[in-house]
Amino acid sequence: MLPRSSIMRYVGAYLRPGYELAAREEDLVKMPGFSKDITASRAEARRLLSEAGVPALKIKLVNRTIANLFVPAGIYLIDQWRQIGVDTEHVGANDAMYNSAVNEGNFDVALDFQGDAIDEPTYQLTRYLSVDLSSNRARYVDRDIDQLFERQKNVDPQERYRLLRQFETRMLSEACIVPLLWWQRIVVMSARIHGWGMTPSHLIGQDLETLWLEP
Repeated sequence: MLPRSSIMRYVGAYLRPGYELAAREEDLVKMPGFSKDITASRAEARRLLSEAGVPALKIKLVNRTIANLFVPAGIYLIDQWRQIGVDTEHVGANDAMYNSAVNEGNFDVALDFQGDAIDEPTYQLTRYLSVDLSSNRARYVDRDIDQLFERQKNVDPQERYRLLRQFETRMLSEACIVPLLWWQRIVVMSARIHGWGMTPSHLIGQDLETLWLEP
């Protein structure tokens, strides 16, 4: 549904799908939230809600009023939560209201975003450290996350891959910040434009001095 109504497409955890240190499918499906058995996953979600004492949980989702991709993503989340018994109010907010809510912690759940210029876990995962070490908007403190972040630095790629899966599994288990889907970047360009190459993020590749127009 989402790929047809938005630019959201690729399934992945906290590192870009396809990146060499991102979770491969055989490892991704073992982590919380990524099982391909949706019936079992929903049953487990309902069990966890009941165990937490909130079998009929009601929440407010603060979301940006941007037609692509925030609105369809919010509608999708509300529908999925409904199927496990969570009643959600969709609160649309302009950028000023949205930023105020998330910066002040005035929300139950908020649909956030990220855009990275490079594939490098030490750069990308900093945002998930404890709030006294980063600006994570969920405001949690998790020293296991902090330690795993430090341990994944300066080790060989195989060991780093293993530690990054531990980091992601811890993040998903605690569920303070969880990924939804990764974007598919689409750029429409005239055939007269030459000298530009597709980049993985709209934050990079903005130097236009190599571009030229065909007469």
